[in-house]
Amino acid sequence: MISSSASTLSTFAWGMVLGVLTMFIFEHYNYMQFMHEYIETGHTAKIATQRNVSKYKTNAYYRPPEPKRFSIQREERGYLTPEVNKTRILCWIMTTPDNIPKRAKSVKDTWGKRCDTLLFFSSKEDLNFPAIGLNVEEGREKLFDKTRASLEYIYNHHLNDADWFFKADDDTYAIIENLRSYLSKLNTSEPHYLGRILTHEGVYNSGAGYVFSRETLRRFKKALGEPSCPQHHPFEDVAVGQCLRAQGVVPVRTTDSSGNETFMAFPLEWHLIPITFPGWYPKFYKEGAENCSEYPYVFHAVKPEIMYQMEYLIYRVKVWPKRSKSNQAVVGTRGPKMKIRKIEASLTNIEERLLKLESIADELQDYSYSFKVKLLGVPEFNDSENAVNTRENDLFSLGRYQQAVLDYLTLWNMPLYTV
Repeated sequence: MISSSASTLSTFAWGMVLGVLTMFIFEHYNYMQFMHEYIETGHTAKIATQRNVSKYKTNAYYRPPEPKRFSIQREERGYLTPEVNKTRILCWIMTTPDNIPKRAKSVKDTWGKRCDTLLFFSSKEDLNFPAIGLNVEEGREKLFDKTRASLEYIYNHHLNDADWFFKADDDTYAIIENLRSYLSKLNTSEPHYLGRILTHEGVYNSGAGYVFSRETLRRFKKALGEPSCPQHHPFEDVAVGQCLRAQGVVPVRTTDSSGNETFMAFPLEWHLIPITFPGWYPKFYKEGAENCSEYPYVFHAVKPEIMYQMEYLIYRVKVWPKRSKSNQAVVGTRGPKMKIRKIEASLTNIEERLLKLESIADELQDYSYSFKVKLLGVPEFNDSENAVNTRENDLFSLGRYQQAVLDYLTLWNMPLYTV
């Protein structure tokens, strides 16, 4: 009987262990399946730069179809400085018909609305979302075809609608305010190609998100018709780097003033809690929370539900500091509104002090008849007024008078003198 129970218990325990391991493996598989597109692209990127990729080069000029022109306009922003505010950013998002309902929608609902112009590019047109159809095949090895087509569309229809052109995947989250502030210090008439540099040679930026100046967009358009820019290529980010390098444009590291990274090409936890990165990952990067900027621009590999969480944590959550009661009303406000709230709080405080002062002054006048004492700020009385009989309890009157004088001095720090 005991042996049978022990055997049953042992079988149950082993079943539990196997069940937990199966669940762990399944969750790990799902997570890695979510990341595999980026990891495989990056893992083979360096190999691609070392191979002879001549089979992808051609003199044929790629001309995408003319899709319908539309865009999603930005939300209002009123708290940035005029210099930053006038910096216009066009965001173009690479997506697919299958990803529009979740991934693309999460971008549109969150950070995308802070772009001056927001465009979604897919292989098929979607007028309801909307998404621009480029009539190119979907697939990882077709991403560069989609990039060529989307950049040609932007050049033809939006070249003068923005100063900067930000490319992102539909699993990228961007803090546009930080990016806008950084770009406002640069000249869009110069060739800038900004992002997270990958490969030791520094030949291209991560496809998770990169920024073109207007001049860089012009040069990329020019490169499309030249042999140095392949018509097809299995690795989109590598091909973009090749086309621009032939036009004299190379990527630049976008660190902040402290030397910390602003473009997060991997899941955020990989940057905060360093892992062992693949061999192709540049060795000059230092990971860890202390090496991540306080003003980041771009995060990659963000699931749709996490985008909504980030939106809440970045734009809605506030930390309540220790403030006096008169200052509590100004917490969480910005710019001119904060100044107005501070002035209102100060005026309320002054009003309270004046009302208290009025009460004290009245009490001082009641008791000043009994004593030949003058207080700065209190009207003086002639001898006949000072000779008025005091109250029956002079000691009580004197104590009240002294307390009133003390309150008066505490409020306004006025000197007392006697004659």
